[in-house]
Amino acid sequence: MFKTKITLHYDPNLDLDPEKPFWLIGRADPGIGMYYQKLLNMEKHVDLAKPAWNTHVSVVRGEEPAIAGTWRKYPRREIEIEYDPTILSNRLHYWLKVYSKELEDIRTEMGLSRLPYIFIDGSKLDIDFHLTIGNLELYLPSWLTVEQMQQIKDDAQRELDAVIASGVEFTDETYILRMKIHRLSDRLKRAAISR
Repeated sequence: MFKTKITLHYDPNLDLDPEKPFWLIGRADPGIGMYYQKLLNMEKHVDLAKPAWNTHVSVVRGEEPAIAGTWRKYPRREIEIEYDPTILSNRLHYWLKVYSKELEDIRTEMGLSRLPYIFIDGSKLDIDFHLTIGNLELYLPSWLTVEQMQQIKDDAQRELDAVIASGVEFTDETYILRMKIHRLSDRLKRAAISR
């Protein structure tokens, strides 16, 4: 196990997407992410893009606190975390598992579950705290038209439906297809707003 410090930042993406409030991240030394990105590149020839918020821990992921007055209570607070140096991946995102009683306490103080979670196809999945070090970008050229994006999204949805119909629910392939559909939906939504 290794130790490092993170600095808390509330709503780091609110200026980019005002419809996604209640995010709390802990920014870490970007050198940690660069080190592991380089290591993956040398050992496995994996070329990662840096995460949107650089090397970070997502503490709250769009969950509105249940207890009033607890949001934005600890701006820029430094917290020591422990992390396991074993690189974990779903073949799209790469991360290191993080342990922090203090982050758990911040979440429970807000009336949230001890650990964060995500929803995939309406199913709630608990996830551990983790230090995001990079991702393989689902490359979507900026020059795509709305019609082209919609076609790619529809194709991905058909492919996902076919895989699920074959009896497979959660695999790397279905995860990547879900992420592609999600990112295209976000881009289509932004395109509709800007019109």
